[in-house]
Amino acid sequence: MAEKKLAGSVALVTGGAERVGRVISESLAECGAVVAINHREQQSQATATTEAIREAGGHASAHDADISSPEACRDLVDTVVAEHGRLDFVVHNASSFVATPFFETTTADYDKAFDVLVRGPYFLSQAAARHMQERGSGKIIAVVGNSYFEGWPLLTAHSIAKAAVVKMMQILSVTLGPQVQCHAVCPAHILDSVGTTNTDLRARRREVSDGNLLRLADDVLLREGRPEDVAELISYLCGSTPYLNGALIAIDGGKSNF
Repeated sequence: MAEKKLAGSVALVTGGAERVGRVISESLAECGAVVAINHREQQSQATATTEAIREAGGHASAHDADISSPEACRDLVDTVVAEHGRLDFVVHNASSFVATPFFETTTADYDKAFDVLVRGPYFLSQAAARHMQERGSGKIIAVVGNSYFEGWPLLTAHSIAKAAVVKMMQILSVTLGPQVQCHAVCPAHILDSVGTTNTDLRARRREVSDGNLLRLADDVLLREGRPEDVAELISYLCGSTPYLNGALIAIDGGKSNF
């Protein structure tokens, strides 16, 4: 039997207990990585995901930590390395996604978006990269979303924070080289958000989906995405050549080109 391409490696996935994060965690485990699943007060979901990975023959652990805290980020990395002996990959997947009109956005709304989407990835990358550079290799991947390419008037703080994460990955790709590579992936609509935020955005843009195909203006048809598409890309990037560095990848069926 051929060795799995990520065998012997350890991956940390923030927001890895449910939804797209769970699929990413399961994909990395299927490729042979030991997966450390970070969550915030989602013990039942984290337990379900780790058990599913173990039942499939993989290895996983769950870690409750508030990544908006730099101290918690450092403790999380230390815990993962102590438990698993190394850390090869970090996937920044945790998100804050609350629709608020621009003129109603409060400082608390703004701070929540930037704490989870910028502050957390910055200090978690810092903590993880120290270990990766000592070992001589590593990859950091941020899941950004298509708000980087589109204007979302009900998610201004979220969208600006996500754009900052893209720039963070680009800057870190040269700051941490040649040992550590950094990437940002920008999936389009994959799963409906809690509430009606995604469906409202699609209605504004007159986008129509049947679950398999997405119809845009001028009767342009594109393939719809699945969580597995995003997970496959991230697993590929984790196992890719170190010469691939600082990539910004739209995984959206071509939507960002329309």
